[in-house]
Amino acid sequence: MNVWNKNKKDIYSANTLELMKNSRKKWLAKHSHNRLGIKHTEESKRKMSLAHKGKKLSNKTKEKISLANKGSKNYFWNGGKTIGSDGYTRFYLPSHPLAVKNYVKEHILVMEEHLGRVLIKGEIVHHINGNKSNNKIENLLLFPNQKAHASFHGKQRYRVDDNEKA
Repeated sequence: MNVWNKNKKDIYSANTLELMKNSRKKWLAKHSHNRLGIKHTEESKRKMSLAHKGKKLSNKTKEKISLANKGSKNYFWNGGKTIGSDGYTRFYLPSHPLAVKNYVKEHILVMEEHLGRVLIKGEIVHHINGNKSNNKIENLLLFPNQKAHASFHGKQRYRVDDNEKA
């Protein structure tokens, strides 16, 4: 039987396998193209610049590079979940009818699951405690339209003003 077709576990001891694994990690750390956090010297930057002078990538090559780093293949991919600068948690769902730039806010998905249907255009999901990252169904309120939502906020404001006077 050919030794190369055997499973490594059958050939090597657990100790040897561990040594091989660690040495591979060290080699990869030293020779890997993924050099995040490692700074190039000015001399190496100059050499790389000279090596790439005058070389242009074809559109086909650019497209291949782009496709190779999209979605789950990207180093920074975290399962399609992201938190925007506005504080809302969003999920990557390009086929969802309420997706904006392929992302849907988590509180919308939670409300839809609770209702068992997709939200109708114009319906507003409101966070009761104002915490945009708290997407528990107990903390969400559904309004039929923006007018009802604004009216709710208006009533809340007057309640606060009345409490301050008392």
